[in-house]
Amino acid sequence: AGGRGEGGSDITAAKVRGWYALALETLEEYCATRFEMLVSSTVPEDKEGTVDVGLLVSEHQKIIDEIVTVKDLVEACFPPHYHIGDLFVQWYHGHLVNQVHRIMEQHAAALSTRDIIQVVGWLRDYEGQLDGLGVVAEPVLTQDLDQLLQGYNFQTESAMRNWAARILETDFSLPPESAGDGRLYTMAPVDLFKMIDQQFEVAHALEVERSTYTLAMTVTNVLEDYRASLLDVIARLGATKLQLDHICAQINNSVRCVECCLELHSALAGRLPARLVENIELNRAADAFANVGKVGTEVVGAIIGLDLAPLLKTLFSPRWASGLDLVAESVAATVEDYAAEVKVFLMESFFRKVLIEVLQRVVVLTLARLLDRKGLEANRVACDAELAAGFSQDLSIYSSAFAALGLPPRMLAPRLLPLQLFAELLAILGEEHDPGSAALKERVAVWYAKATGLVPALPIDALARILRRLPFLDPPSRHLVLVASHEARRAAEASGEGGAGHSPFEPFAAVYEELGARPLPLEKQEDKGTKFDTGKILEAVKRRGAGLRGNKQ
Repeated sequence: AGGRGEGGSDITAAKVRGWYALALETLEEYCATRFEMLVSSTVPEDKEGTVDVGLLVSEHQKIIDEIVTVKDLVEACFPPHYHIGDLFVQWYHGHLVNQVHRIMEQHAAALSTRDIIQVVGWLRDYEGQLDGLGVVAEPVLTQDLDQLLQGYNFQTESAMRNWAARILETDFSLPPESAGDGRLYTMAPVDLFKMIDQQFEVAHALEVERSTYTLAMTVTNVLEDYRASLLDVIARLGATKLQLDHICAQINNSVRCVECCLELHSALAGRLPARLVENIELNRAADAFANVGKVGTEVVGAIIGLDLAPLLKTLFSPRWASGLDLVAESVAATVEDYAAEVKVFLMESFFRKVLIEVLQRVVVLTLARLLDRKGLEANRVACDAELAAGFSQDLSIYSSAFAALGLPPRMLAPRLLPLQLFAELLAILGEEHDPGSAALKERVAVWYAKATGLVPALPIDALARILRRLPFLDPPSRHLVLVASHEARRAAEASGEGGAGHSPFEPFAAVYEELGARPLPLEKQEDKGTKFDTGKILEAVKRRGAGLRGNKQ
């Protein structure tokens, strides 16, 4: 038993106090060594190493078993105020918190979906076992999953962007695949949304509302980046480098992406409250992918247009005028050949859009050729009844060909309307040969007033280019016709007789881009003349009001 030393000090009590501190220090070092040997050793020190989650969980269970042993057997051997069991929990839990944070910061990106689910399940089981022992360890890992997974969320977003980029890169290096109905697709949408589904498996396994919401916002951004990158690739390659089958596959892919976006949005609506779902813009992402299909049809139209352009450049030549070069027939045959292939590759709705793109391209190139003064002067083709008849015949061929391919009248007529209008103008000019004729001025002015009512973007410069081809019309007389036409349009617009509609197809911006020119306004046309009686011209517009209005769609 304890005696007293010199000075009356209690040597035994001092030794006991020293032993207590030494014992705690020894036990704490033991816990650190034990944790390092069993758990920490399973996690690689370098970021490149792979974590064996199964081994990690099984080794940590040995720590739990030891805590149970301490609570059941060892704690009774110590005075109650030592709280040996609580100290073991505290020490081991501190090491576990540090270890889990290291895993999430250094190895989260390398963990598979199954690994993440297993880690979360392991932490939940661990907290449940602590509850069963009646002890509390801070921080409670399962109550801090948002913060715990911040590093993982960042790594997930980075990984998803990298995966999406690789998917896109691979997608354009492989040939498309044909479905049972002949439609073409690539694997990109399947791989992209499979990756996304795997991430949501993790989020759902976490059973944390905020994690699912955060992932949904991240996925929306990743999809937008993927769509933008896809459009960049299409724009960079363009019609000259893209293969027809591949761009058709991308068009069909856009439908799959739209469907997957909407399905994902619907699934999230069943898991998250409405206040969060309304912030997730997957519907907007679906609309954006629909636009990829639209861009794709424009590219297909441009690819076909590349083959049509050389044919259309031979329009209005002497050989065309004589019937030796059957340009319209060749254009129609080329379009039919492409259509037979594209109709198999594409869904029906996209096939029609491609036909529209091709038809619009034909109209633009035809008008550009008609308005190209240098080209026509070089060919020495007169603006006469023969030109008007040939132009009308080509128009009829296009109308029949595209109707036979499946374009309904409601889509066909508005696109052919600009050609129809110029066919009527050429017919007028082919009949009138007197430069001083009031009928010429009146008929052209009426035509222009009604034509601009149907196609408001039709510039006065287009009319001027046609009038310059009339050998009997000198510059002053030509300008008088232009002034009459301009004022007829203004008068018709002011009275409401000229029409104020919107055409679904406005070709003239593209026509002048093809010409490499800008349409000149009336005041910059040469040789100004006198004005005409606008009232008289307006009366003429009214008398012929039923003429062109019936063509308006």
